[in-house]
Amino acid sequence: MPILGAQILSQNALHPSRTQVNLKSVLVGNGYFSPLDTAFGYWETLCTTKPGVKEPVFNSTRCDIMAANLPRCMDLARVCYDHPDPAICEAANSVCWTGVIEHYDGESYKGGRNRFDITIPCEIDDFCYPQVAWIERYLNLKHVLKALGVPEALNGYNISSPEVAQAFALSGDEGITTQPQVLYLLESGIDVLIYQGVLDLACNTAVSPPPYTSSSSNQRN
Repeated sequence: MPILGAQILSQNALHPSRTQVNLKSVLVGNGYFSPLDTAFGYWETLCTTKPGVKEPVFNSTRCDIMAANLPRCMDLARVCYDHPDPAICEAANSVCWTGVIEHYDGESYKGGRNRFDITIPCEIDDFCYPQVAWIERYLNLKHVLKALGVPEALNGYNISSPEVAQAFALSGDEGITTQPQVLYLLESGIDVLIYQGVLDLACNTAVSPPPYTSSSSNQRN
């Protein structure tokens, strides 16, 4: 959404004589804006009480392991921001995953940890909530597929597509920040509303991200 909004504004400015898209606001729920801050947020969400929990989810041993791996993860994430090459960004993702994120996400499965609410267990694999499976079954009913005009060649509906996720990963998209686009929208007078669950680790609520600067990434507005 930040990229789409920024594109609309830039095209409006580039073609002032053409019909303008009257963009007023952007709303994002559970957005993924900055991989660097998200990785840091894993430590903060799991190893402090800032999300609003009585005690940290992880013990000091696991928190120390994550903290030891964070600097390298942060450094590589900054390199990806400054030089958004797919190979660099994929390397940054890999380091942050194995050093930080996997310590929780690697245990997110049926009976394990819930990525979307750190206070309760995961009920089913992948998305944790049984409602997800209900949605998938409903959308795969023949009369629903027909009503939606879904081609039979698509073999129904899957709530998650590994192929699409892999395509984004190979393009380096997962490691690139969209903070410059958010700032561009705000500086242009566009209202931006961002919301997420305070206990939702998938879109964690880090409030004290490490400072960083980037000269080249700010040019991608």
